[in-house]
Amino acid sequence: MFWNYIVFLFKLIISSLIFAIPFTLICIILEKEFKILKKKKSFFLSLFILIYIISYIILLVTYYLPFIITGFPANTFWNTLITIVFNTLRLLFVNLIISGILLFFAFISTAIYEKLNENKKKKNKEHTQIFKLWVSISISAIIAYIIYLIFPKILSLIVYIIYF
Repeated sequence: MFWNYIVFLFKLIISSLIFAIPFTLICIILEKEFKILKKKKSFFLSLFILIYIISYIILLVTYYLPFIITGFPANTFWNTLITIVFNTLRLLFVNLIISGILLFFAFISTAIYEKLNENKKKKNKEHTQIFKLWVSISISAIIAYIIYLIFPKILSLIVYIIYF
């Protein structure tokens, strides 16, 4: 029985390390845009804007991809157009909720990243910074998994507000 817990923790850590790779790549790619936004806006607002845009694009793709693959229901052109416009506008508001959840985990990752970078005496190389970013996002993913284990209906609630 004890080994089950060790295997579970091992799988949790490995899956969060793998899960953090695409988010680390997104952070590296959008680093310049974040710095430009941070000069004009506050840290909170610039982080929220980037999270909102990225999550809205992903949300639109995940929402409309089944319709694109299988085709829209056989309705008139105007019914289909009204449905698409209505759902696209509805997803703008749904994305506010999703962006708020993601912003919480972005703040956790930022706090961990800043804690890892406290030692200012050493000049950190770029690969060390990327590794620290990856570790901080991985720890944030572990926290997200633990929250999901405590509240398992969160994922079904998010899927429900996206599709219904």
